[in-house]
Amino acid sequence: MIWERLHCTWLLSGDMSKEYNGFPYDEMQSVALVSSTLLAMDKKQKPFTRRPCIATFKISGFDCALVSVHLKATGLENEDISRLQAEIDNMPNLIEAIRTALPDFDDLRNLGYHNCIADGVFTNISDANKKGSKTYDNIWISKQTKQVFTGQCDVVREGLSSPWIP
Repeated sequence: MIWERLHCTWLLSGDMSKEYNGFPYDEMQSVALVSSTLLAMDKKQKPFTRRPCIATFKISGFDCALVSVHLKATGLENEDISRLQAEIDNMPNLIEAIRTALPDFDDLRNLGYHNCIADGVFTNISDANKKGSKTYDNIWISKQTKQVFTGQCDVVREGLSSPWIP
C-alpha cells in the first residue's frame, strides 16, 4: 500500500495550535527531500496563522521547490473571514519571503514556469461543499519538467486513508 512507504517532512507551523505543515513523498518514486524549513516571516505583523513551509526535492533528477500555505479557515459562521482576507492580502509578503529563502526565485511566468492547476480546478474542500469553490493552490513546473507533464491534474477528494490525512 502506498501509504506504508511514504516519508514525510512535517514542521510545527502554528504557535498555539500545534499544527504541522509539510509534505508526504515517496522515495520509491525517485523523490528525495533536499531540505525543508518554515519560512521566516516578520514576527511583528504575524501575517499568517500558520507559518508557510518550503521544501526542496529532487524528483527523478529534476529540482523542485514546494511551498505549502495553510490559510485561516473562514469559520462555521464566517466569523474569521476578515482574518482569512488579511492572510490573502499578505501574499506579496510571502512571495518576498520565498525570494529570500530561494535567492534565484523570481517571477515564475517570466522565467517560463508553468502552473499545473488548470483554471476552474477548485483546490479547497469542506463538508458543506465537497466539490470545492476556490482555487487556493498552485503547482509550478519548469520548462524541462513541462516536457514530461501529461497535462492532467485534479484534486483527490475521497478515498484517501492515512494516519496523516484526517
